[in-house]
Order: sequence, then C-alpha cells, then structure tokens
Amino acid sequence: LALPLSNNGTSFTPVWDALFTATSAVTVTGLIVQDTVTYWSPFGLVVIALLIQVGGFGFMASSTLLFLLIGRRITLRDRLLLRDSVGSNVLGGMVGLVKQIIVVILAIEAAGAFCLFLFFLARFEPGEALLQAVFHSISAFNNAGFSTLPGPGMAAFQTNIGVLSSMVILLILGGIGFSVIADVIKVRRFSRFILDTKLVLVATGGLLVLGTVVLFASEFFNPATMGKLSVPQKVLVAFFESASGRTAGFTVFP
Repeated sequence: LALPLSNNGTSFTPVWDALFTATSAVTVTGLIVQDTVTYWSPFGLVVIALLIQVGGFGFMASSTLLFLLIGRRITLRDRLLLRDSVGSNVLGGMVGLVKQIIVVILAIEAAGAFCLFLFFLARFEPGEALLQAVFHSISAFNNAGFSTLPGPGMAAFQTNIGVLSSMVILLILGGIGFSVIADVIKVRRFSRFILDTKLVLVATGGLLVLGTVVLFASEFFNPATMGKLSVPQKVLVAFFESASGRTAGFTVFP
C-alpha cells in the first residue's frame, strides 16, 4: 500500500498510513486515515480487499490455503494449531474442513456480489458496478466496514431494498460464523442445534431486534435520519443500522 501504484497520486504513501490501513483491513476493523474512495487506486483497493479476505479467513486457515497452493505438507503441529483456531474438538479432517470453510465463504460472497451487482447497475456502468459489488460483498461478509461508494456513499441507497437487504444478509452470515451456518444447514431444527449455535442465534437475533426497535423509536421523527421515510423504509433502515452497528460500521446516515 505504500507504493505509488496503490494510490491515485504519484508519490509513496506515508508508511504509517499504509501500515494503519493494512492493519485495519486484515483485522476487519474499518478505521481509515485516507479516504478509501478518492485516495486508493484500483490496485490499492484490490490489496485492501485481499487483506480483508485473509482477515476473514483467519490466520491459520489462510496459512493452510497457502500451504496447499504451494504443495507444502501440512504437519501435525499445523493441524493442532488449525484445530484450535477453528474451535474443533477433533484432529482428523482439519484440512478438508478448511477447504469447506473457504468454499462456503467464497460461495456466499459470490452470491452476495451477484445480487449487489444487479442492484448497482441502476447507478453505475457494468464494470464499475461489478467492482463495487465484489468489494462490498467481501467487506460486508467479513464485517470490515470499508466502502468504495462515491459521494454520499451508502446514503445513496438509503431506500434501496435490494442493496440494503443483500448487505444485511452478508453481515449476519459473516457475523455468526461458519460453524453456526454449517450446524443450521446440517441439523435444521433449533432443538437439535449444539449449545454454541443456540447461543449465537438467540443473542444475535435479540441484539438485532432490540437495536432495530430502539433505532426505529428514537429516530422516527428525526428529519436528519429517517424522519422523512415511509414506515416500511424506516423499519428496513433501522434493521440495517442495527445489523451493521453490531460489528461492521456501514451506515446510510452521516
């Protein structure tokens, strides 16, 4: 990110700015010291997106993927570390599990990018719409909060049901994690879910509902936020802000 190729200027990015941005991306935090939309070049945005993806995979899963790509053997020590990082109780099948996690994550992000691409076409040219869709799908699923939308940013889609719904689904799926998603798909009955899945679903659902109700009630008449919107739009916006505020940081208001 410090290279001139990564920004829209002609000089090197100050090392602390580059380091801060890289750290924020790989830890999926979303804090910035340079405006993401105007400062970074397409190459820089690709670097940021890849850092977000690595952070979303987790260090051990990313390392395992790299080892597999270069043909390195996965040692017993690697498998032990990998087991701890994914929270598994068994040692066997760790490499296969990592492959499943990566495939599922990429599949969800691809589906999210496709949906966002269709909705972004109303505002952007096809090429720009595709880039925006891919970047925001990665950023949303990994709850990173980075956005490359120009001008008012997400506020431009304040009443766009398609964009906000797609983002919310990505935020929630990324927030609950792979093990919960796998348990829900595999078991399909709440009474048979493992305790961790039950706790995550109940806590997540409770926080989403509580946040939506509080935001809906407190901002209902506020003209600077949702006061001018219709009631269904207010519900959608309050739900989006509740889902995003929990970990991601996207917002449709200043």
